[in-house]
Amino acid sequence: MSPKALAELYMLVREANKLGYGKNSYKLLKELNVFLGILDEDTLQISKEIIELAEKRLNARNEKNWKEADKLRELIKTKGFLIEDTETSYKFKKL
Repeated sequence: MSPKALAELYMLVREANKLGYGKNSYKLLKELNVFLGILDEDTLQISKEIIELAEKRLNARNEKNWKEADKLRELIKTKGFLIEDTETSYKFKKL
């Protein structure tokens, strides 16, 4: 799957969640994953809170606020996830 296609899938799920279709978007993502094989079960178990912290951290990085980004990385770590930076985003690893 190309990075652009993955980004579009992410935006689809994000918009569905904003509209209150969280459970349905989760089901859709799990069904698509059967065919695409892009996510493992650990990825699908990341809470909304962790994702929101990661998004705040990404914004801090984009603003070059390294102190805040480091603080958020440590907070995410205390919640059981390691966040790894990619060129334009991030990915998680469960500790």
